[in-house]
Amino acid sequence: MLKSSTIRVRICSVDNNKIKTILFLMPVLLVVVMELLRESFLMEIIVSYMPQILVIFVGYMFCLSISLCKRFRVPLLVIFLLNAIVGGLFMYQVWVFYSPHFNFAQEQNQPIKLVSININAANESYDAIREFFYDQKPDVIVFLEFQQNQYEALNESLLADFKYTNYDPEVKEKYAVIFSKVPLSDVDDEIGFTKATVEVNGSEVVLYGVHATAPVTRDYFYQRNTILKNLAYDVVNTKVNMVVTGDFNLTPWSYYYDVFIADSALVDTTRAHRFFTWGAYGLPIMQLHIDHLLVNDIAFVTTPEVVDFPGSDHDAIVIYINVL
Repeated sequence: MLKSSTIRVRICSVDNNKIKTILFLMPVLLVVVMELLRESFLMEIIVSYMPQILVIFVGYMFCLSISLCKRFRVPLLVIFLLNAIVGGLFMYQVWVFYSPHFNFAQEQNQPIKLVSININAANESYDAIREFFYDQKPDVIVFLEFQQNQYEALNESLLADFKYTNYDPEVKEKYAVIFSKVPLSDVDDEIGFTKATVEVNGSEVVLYGVHATAPVTRDYFYQRNTILKNLAYDVVNTKVNMVVTGDFNLTPWSYYYDVFIADSALVDTTRAHRFFTWGAYGLPIMQLHIDHLLVNDIAFVTTPEVVDFPGSDHDAIVIYINVL
């Protein structure tokens, strides 16, 4: 009888030690796994929701730590510090991204106002859309997911004032449609993006409207990465001021975001604003920062505004282009 009780105590002790070890190593293992898998399709989906996951992870680990400390008498302070270090690393990454020191231009010398928006292919809130643009009074609009029925509904009442466009009702697959009150030249449609040149205060500015594939499957994931690679190559071979805007379907926490920024040498102006530009079902936990407006020189654009757009699950990005 004594022997049986001794065996049970030893087994319990071994199990407790294993759990303690796992508890201590869990934050470190999380970082190691994320680093090893950072280029994978699975990790792309996971890190897209990093701000939300961070909040859930910190809360979960804190509650778990208290529970296990009571059960196994592990020092709470030690476990809390381990998880605080890991959580702090991720929080620091988010804080640094949204705390840039940009010297934006001021609104002067007749700047051009640009609005970039993924209108949503199913959007039929035409009255609200008209009111939005009447209030904003843009000189250039970059539409993504723009459909023929939307053109027919908005043409006479709104878009007729924009005399220059690459819209063609005969071409159904346009990644971006640009409407402009100032002349467009050198319009070029590529897979995943459209580019055109406008003149601002006597200087050329190249506009890119980007709509990369949403990486919801492995094939689309690779297709999006190819689009970003081709876009970066095109950008580095453009030698004038440029604005690269649209729905990149890419969050700042992605490995491929870092690759694109490094390859293109662009600056993301939306770092000066807020966390999210897209949301599903109005749920904060389903919101992402996937719309961006990037430039090669921060000094010729103003601070961007990220504003609600009627009928769309995306926010609009509003900015002034002001070449001196």
